[in-house]
Amino acid sequence: NACGHGALAIVIRLDTRVWLLRSTPWSQRNRSVAFSIQCVLSLLYLAIAMWAITIANNPLWALNFPSFWSFGWLPSLWGWFPWFGGAWPSSSLGVCLGLLWHFDALLCLLVSVVQRTGSTFGPVRALNIADDAMRLRARLSVLIPLLGGLGTLTLLLTFIPPAFEALSGPNGIVVRELLGLTLLAQVPPLILLTLALFSERQVFVFQPTSLAEQSRIPALLSGAATVFCFVSGLILIVFGFFGGSMPWPPWPPFALSYHGLVLFVLLATDAHALHTAGTVQLTGVPSVFFRPAYDGQHEPEKQSSLGQALSTTSGLVGCLAVMAAWSALDGNVAERVFVYQRAVPIVVQLLLALHAVVVALTSYCLRYGLSLGVFEPPEFAHISLTPSRTAAVIAIVLGLHSVMWPIFDGGYNWEAAASFVFMILLTGILVTHSMYTGSIVATVGGNRNVRLHRAVAYALTTLAAAGVAASLTHACAEPGSLVLPYHTFLPQQYLLLCFLCGFCFINYVPVVAMMETWYSGETCGGFAIDDAPHGDRRIPSALTLLLLSLVSCGTGTSLLVTVTSLVQLDDTIKLSGHLPEHITVDRAETCYVMWGNARNIAVPKPFAPEKHDAQRELLEACNLLTKTAPVHSAQRDGTFHRPWCAMRELH
Repeated sequence: NACGHGALAIVIRLDTRVWLLRSTPWSQRNRSVAFSIQCVLSLLYLAIAMWAITIANNPLWALNFPSFWSFGWLPSLWGWFPWFGGAWPSSSLGVCLGLLWHFDALLCLLVSVVQRTGSTFGPVRALNIADDAMRLRARLSVLIPLLGGLGTLTLLLTFIPPAFEALSGPNGIVVRELLGLTLLAQVPPLILLTLALFSERQVFVFQPTSLAEQSRIPALLSGAATVFCFVSGLILIVFGFFGGSMPWPPWPPFALSYHGLVLFVLLATDAHALHTAGTVQLTGVPSVFFRPAYDGQHEPEKQSSLGQALSTTSGLVGCLAVMAAWSALDGNVAERVFVYQRAVPIVVQLLLALHAVVVALTSYCLRYGLSLGVFEPPEFAHISLTPSRTAAVIAIVLGLHSVMWPIFDGGYNWEAAASFVFMILLTGILVTHSMYTGSIVATVGGNRNVRLHRAVAYALTTLAAAGVAASLTHACAEPGSLVLPYHTFLPQQYLLLCFLCGFCFINYVPVVAMMETWYSGETCGGFAIDDAPHGDRRIPSALTLLLLSLVSCGTGTSLLVTVTSLVQLDDTIKLSGHLPEHITVDRAETCYVMWGNARNIAVPKPFAPEKHDAQRELLEACNLLTKTAPVHSAQRDGTFHRPWCAMRELH
């Protein structure tokens, strides 16, 4: 809510549109009042959020309000700062780091909006050269989701103490170093802002404000913030390594995860490729492997929107790459976060399969000189076959690695099957989409039946989606590992799984009918072409429906496998007869529980079974249960035997 109202304040102040937000007629007429209201609401929500996080999980400091108003907190002010002798836990430092990253993302968003609209906002203004502003927007489009995603994930991880402690490292060194580096990263823009305020001229994107022209206080405050960030960052970095009982050298202080490192390399490569493609779309200057997808003169809005989307996706992938590198420091993080230690390996194997298909498609395009979307073969690919052959070899290596890795890693055959079928699924999606759009025309036995061939391609793709879902479900749990006991009626969890499974398969049919209509333009299942989006949006919408149908089929298959194979219904209670919920007191059997020893029988309060003394008392209590003890009704007819005692078996 704080970020949303802050974005509304920017929209109202600049009278522009940011994503789904735009000014209303009332806010345009009363801009100052609306701007003030949004700022107050943003600060209010931010204060409430910090207060809630503080009292819920991360107490940054404990204030005594009566002594606060009497200024009794001044002597302890020195200990509030973790880099000046304080002892904040790593979770509190994580909250500071997450909030700082969110603040930087909001500032990047502000600068990006100013560059797009060509207006001014306080000390921020647009660059004079359009090309420089476009390049800056491309970089900011990456930084906004990157910083925002990192801040959100960091704040969420603080609510999982075991995972965050593992990620923080011994003595919280990782969080301290990241916080120190982030503070040092604030220094360059603060220096530029200080120079602009002192020199009263524009420096990069900063300009002096009217208040700075009348007084030196804004410039002095900016300079003080620069010094604070520089000194605090250096102290955090230095004392993070040498403070406490930190071993030296500190690398590698953790159990490195090979899967996490591979995941980081893959995601970082994808982020770099997406950023390059986005920069090409925004600037209109081709690179080695990428070209502008639209004509910048005739379709500038489409080209700019595509570049913005690619840059934003690059930032999100970069955020995941940073978190993967962070989690690679400890191989047990996945089990603490996802409650399943094979979560990261499965993701890595599927990513390897995805990259194998993409590189294989790139090899095909390089061999025949085909341009596909934003991809364009370089000039040297037309002269020699070496680039296409190299790409083919890389695709084969990645595919074999994704399939063979789980087998050699411990005999995870279901994971290997999932990776293999996943490559078939990706290939089927490409072929099916190309056949629907007319890029591929299949001829079987000299016959060209377009409708039949694309129906067969889609059916095989659907079977591949079901195979991937079934393989991953079997990889996550053994058959019969989920035991659900029941007596009269089936368990609610079992009925819920059956309901969700049927829901997925029922919705699969209309989605397929919509996809067929959107692609072919022919009426199918009650859907007409008039219901489909018009213009350039029809084919992308049809592709979305294709993916949605495969997800629906895969989810339904996974739930079906869970219900039929993984879940085991335990009806032993049902076979043993009816269990009465109530019993009369005169028919109830008297039961005695004795604690202590033969000389002193007592009931300790409170009783802690996990302690050693309590276990000794339990064992001695078991020794008191002789044949003459009134513990069972069978004692009266002489058929009583000494009851089985778990404590005696343990000792």
